[in-house]
Amino acid sequence: MPETLIKHALKTAATLTAFALVGTALLSYIFAITRAPIEASEAEAKLALFKQIMPQENFDNDILKHVVQVAPSPLLG
Repeated sequence: MPETLIKHALKTAATLTAFALVGTALLSYIFAITRAPIEASEAEAKLALFKQIMPQENFDNDILKHVVQVAPSPLLG
Protein backbone atom coordinates (compact mmCIF):
# COMPACT_ATOMS: atom_id res chain seq x y z
CA MET A 1 0.00 0.00 0.00
CA PRO A 2 1.29 3.43 -0.79
CA GLU A 3 2.34 5.52 2.18
CA THR A 4 -0.02 8.36 1.27
CA LEU A 5 -2.98 5.98 1.37
CA ILE A 6 -2.02 4.85 4.88
CA LYS A 7 -1.57 8.46 6.02
CA HIS A 8 -4.96 9.37 4.57
CA ALA A 9 -6.60 6.40 6.31
CA LEU A 10 -4.99 7.33 9.63
CA LYS A 11 -6.04 10.96 9.27
CA THR A 12 -9.61 9.91 8.48
CA ALA A 13 -9.64 7.51 11.44
CA ALA A 14 -8.31 10.22 13.76
CA THR A 15 -10.94 12.68 12.56
CA LEU A 16 -13.71 10.14 13.05
CA THR A 17 -12.41 9.30 16.53
CA ALA A 18 -12.28 12.98 17.48
CA PHE A 19 -15.85 13.56 16.31
CA ALA A 20 -17.02 10.46 18.18
CA LEU A 21 -15.34 11.60 21.40
CA VAL A 22 -16.66 15.15 21.15
CA GLY A 23 -20.16 13.91 20.29
CA THR A 24 -20.18 11.43 23.16
CA ALA A 25 -18.95 14.06 25.62
CA LEU A 26 -21.58 16.53 24.44
CA LEU A 27 -24.40 13.99 24.70
CA SER A 28 -23.23 12.95 28.17
CA TYR A 29 -23.16 16.56 29.33
CA ILE A 30 -26.63 17.30 27.94
CA PHE A 31 -28.00 14.12 29.54
CA ALA A 32 -26.50 15.11 32.90
CA ILE A 33 -27.97 18.61 32.92
CA THR A 34 -31.43 17.58 31.65
CA ARG A 35 -31.90 14.40 33.68
CA ALA A 36 -33.44 16.01 36.79
CA PRO A 37 -35.93 18.25 34.92
CA ILE A 38 -37.03 15.35 32.72
CA GLU A 39 -37.54 13.06 35.73
CA ALA A 40 -39.53 15.79 37.51
CA SER A 41 -41.69 16.30 34.43
CA GLU A 42 -42.34 12.56 34.12
CA ALA A 43 -43.29 12.34 37.81
CA GLU A 44 -45.63 15.31 37.42
CA ALA A 45 -47.31 13.67 34.42
CA LYS A 46 -47.75 10.38 36.30
CA LEU A 47 -49.25 12.22 39.27
CA ALA A 48 -51.64 14.11 36.99
CA LEU A 49 -52.81 10.82 35.46
CA PHE A 50 -53.29 9.30 38.90
CA LYS A 51 -55.28 12.32 40.09
CA GLN A 52 -57.69 11.77 37.19
CA ILE A 53 -58.90 8.55 38.80
CA MET A 54 -58.41 9.41 42.49
CA PRO A 55 -58.84 12.92 43.89
CA GLN A 56 -56.04 14.51 45.94
CA GLU A 57 -58.26 14.46 49.07
CA ASN A 58 -58.11 10.64 49.16
CA PHE A 59 -54.36 10.42 49.79
CA ASP A 60 -51.79 12.42 51.72
CA ASN A 61 -48.56 10.56 50.94
CA ASP A 62 -46.14 10.65 48.03
CA ILE A 63 -47.85 8.01 45.93
CA LEU A 64 -45.00 7.80 43.45
CA LYS A 65 -42.47 6.84 46.13
CA HIS A 66 -44.57 4.88 48.63
CA VAL A 67 -45.35 1.73 46.68
CA VAL A 68 -45.75 -1.94 47.48
CA GLN A 69 -44.16 -4.44 45.11
CA VAL A 70 -46.35 -7.49 44.55
CA ALA A 71 -44.78 -10.68 43.28
CA PRO A 72 -46.37 -12.19 40.17
CA SER A 73 -48.74 -15.04 40.85
CA PRO A 74 -48.08 -18.35 39.10
CA LEU A 75 -51.86 -18.67 38.72
CA LEU A 76 -51.83 -15.82 36.22
CA GLY A 77 -49.67 -17.74 33.82
